[in-house]
Amino acid sequence: MDPEPFRRESLFEAVLNTVSDAITVIDRDLKVLYQNEAVQKLYGAKTGETCYEAYRGRREPCENCIILDVIKDGRP
Repeated sequence: MDPEPFRRESLFEAVLNTVSDAITVIDRDLKVLYQNEAVQKLYGAKTGETCYEAYRGRREPCENCIILDVIKDGRP
């Protein structure tokens, strides 16, 4: 097995964790896939939860959710 992809992933995660800005990766189902350390300091580990549960304490997506708009039309 080629170790190079694992090295790149580790490097990428190390870079994201040195950034002081909060970075979260969310999938099409609004599930949190990744949080850097800055986000974890603010909210705790929320990987696997929906963003609206994890960050807003809601039971359903936020009104005017920009992520749903991006998923719908493919534009940021």
